Amino acid sequence: MAIALQIEFSEDVTVRDMRRIGRAMHQAMGERWLRNYLPLHFRQQTRRRYGFQKRKSKYLKNKQRLAKTGEVEDSGRTLLVHSGDLRRAMSRRFFVRAFPSRATINMPGPSYARMRPRDPRKPNLGFEITAVTPAEHADLIKHGLRVGTKLLNEPRPPRRRRFKG
Repeated sequence: MAIALQIEFSEDVTVRDMRRIGRAMHQAMGERWLRNYLPLHFRQQTRRRYGFQKRKSKYLKNKQRLAKTGEVEDSGRTLLVHSGDLRRAMSRRFFVRAFPSRATINMPGPSYARMRPRDPRKPNLGFEITAVTPAEHADLIKHGLRVGTKLLNEPRPPRRRRFKG
């Protein structure tokens, strides 16, 4: 998922403050995505919302059969949930690393959830987990700009300078 932000600062803002504000904006956007939008990927009827790849009928029939015996969570109606390992792994261990130009969200998960899958015939779970709708994209940008504006408008104490002497 890539969300591009282009911010123009006035000339009186220092490079240090620009980087600090950019880092805070990306941190807030990453945390908002984790808190508000990642859980939506593991609900029912998300195929149309996020454009998930269609599953094969054999897989769906097998999943429905296993759901009747209780081996599949959510009665087999959620695409990204089979045993629940993926949902548990993605919602437990994660951290957001923010930089002035981007944020990286590290979510260690099962080996089958990769950004570059080994088998090209199988759905790309990495892209399905990180998919963002246009409305979510706009909300993340708006939230980042709100955080940046707040930081830009708050008074900063003058920077201390040390002189040798």
